[in-house]
Amino acid sequence: MPPKPARGDHALISREYRTIDGMSARSFAVSVPDDTMAPEFPEGGVLYMDPDLEPRSGDYVLAVTDTGGVTFKRLIQDGGRTFLRPLNPVYTVQQVADLKTYGVLRRLVVTRDFRR
Repeated sequence: MPPKPARGDHALISREYRTIDGMSARSFAVSVPDDTMAPEFPEGGVLYMDPDLEPRSGDYVLAVTDTGGVTFKRLIQDGGRTFLRPLNPVYTVQQVADLKTYGVLRRLVVTRDFRR
């Protein structure tokens, strides 16, 4: 089940993305809430997540942190340890004891306003 928005975490946009590139029937979309994954994943971008894919090291995942928050980060598994790594160097890597994920990234959609 996709995450429920809480405490400023990723807001569920839709669950209607089932036919995009063979994504599972349980797939969903969330927005990028902040700059922790910038510049590759800008704030406001739409992440299409597939909860039926088994996460592998190097995947981008929507995961539960050890403190119970929901975060979008790159999954790194090394030497029996698991990390959630932001792309923005201003933020720190988080080690997680027990990885729980809501989904693996399948697609990113970014829109830009050019004139307001």
